[in-house]
Amino acid sequence: MGAVKNNEPLPGVDTLRYFPQVAYMLMSMSLIAIAASLVLLFLGVRKTSVFPAWFGYASLVTGIVLFAGTPFVGPFMIPVVLLWTIAASVVTWRYTPQEASSDFVKSPVSA
Repeated sequence: MGAVKNNEPLPGVDTLRYFPQVAYMLMSMSLIAIAASLVLLFLGVRKTSVFPAWFGYASLVTGIVLFAGTPFVGPFMIPVVLLWTIAASVVTWRYTPQEASSDFVKSPVSA
């Protein structure tokens, strides 16, 4: 089965030329949203101390690099996000919940 049924007309050439620009815009918007999330993650790590400080600073640096680089070299910022993902994997692998500050994290079992 094809996308066109009953001899319907195909989209025009201008519509097909527009699709790569839409994809580029959506990717750029996603990277900016990730950058904002990483800066907010830094603020959360600083306030709660649930994760190590190095992870908060790595999130801040990654967020700033994404904010600065996405408008100029959009698709080439994806490896920066992947590097941050590796850092997030390391911190969640090496982090134990017992290290969290007791006045912020309350266990529902002990309450």
